[in-house]
This record gives sequence, structure tokens and C-alpha cells, in this order.
Amino acid sequence: MEIGGSHWLRVPIGKMRRDRYIPLHPEVKTLLERWIAHRQPERPTDFLFTRYGRSIGHGSVQRAVADIAHRAGIPRHVTPHQLRHTLATLAINRGMALERIAALLGHRSLSMTLVYAHIGQHTLQEEYHCRHCSNWS
Repeated sequence: MEIGGSHWLRVPIGKMRRDRYIPLHPEVKTLLERWIAHRQPERPTDFLFTRYGRSIGHGSVQRAVADIAHRAGIPRHVTPHQLRHTLATLAINRGMALERIAALLGHRSLSMTLVYAHIGQHTLQEEYHCRHCSNWS
């Protein structure tokens, strides 16, 4: 789906039993389009990844992410939830408003999103300290 010139993937039933949309990098969009073109769905469904016509479980997603991370040479275990943390942390470090991050992540309240603001503030303090010190030398 295209929204505002960017491509988004609809997650039909996310956490909290609500639909949400996640941004897609253009290269990921292209790869997904190629994969879908060669895929033979067992029956029509709203889900991208299925097994026997039903959505795959959380365990399958976790194993797939861990396997991809391992093949990429990442030395530690990676989970889908860590990818959400990374997205939120990058967004807040780039100045995205908390309300928008909350909407992106499907949070019902800003208190859930404030965890990332704390991470962002820590990163901001580290960067300020490093730049401040380099200006004195």
C-alpha cells in the first residue's frame, strides 16, 4: 500500500488485536513483490506468510528472524521485538514525534512509547557529550 509516497505493509492482526501499518524500505518492497509473484497461495488470505492456508505462529516468526540474523553474522540472538525497539529508537533519535511513534507501533497510550523516549534521551546525551568534548580540543 502506498501512503504519502512511501510504501507500507498492513499487518492485519497485530498485538492488541488491531490492524497496523509498518513502513517498507523500497528494496524490501521489491523483494516482497518478487516473492509474491512466484507464490502459489493455498487459498485467499490477508496474511503474507502462511502455512496450510493459515497465518504462521509467533514461534515461526521468531525462528525465522533468529535464523536470518545468524546467517547475516550477527553474533547474538535477535528477536522480532528487538527489531521494533530498533525502529522506535531510530525514529525518536531522528526527531519523530512520540505520538507518531506510538501510532506506528500500535501503542494505545504514550506511556508505552515513553520507554523509547528514555532511550532516545540517553543517546542524545551521549552524542552531545562527544560533540561537546570534541569542540574543546
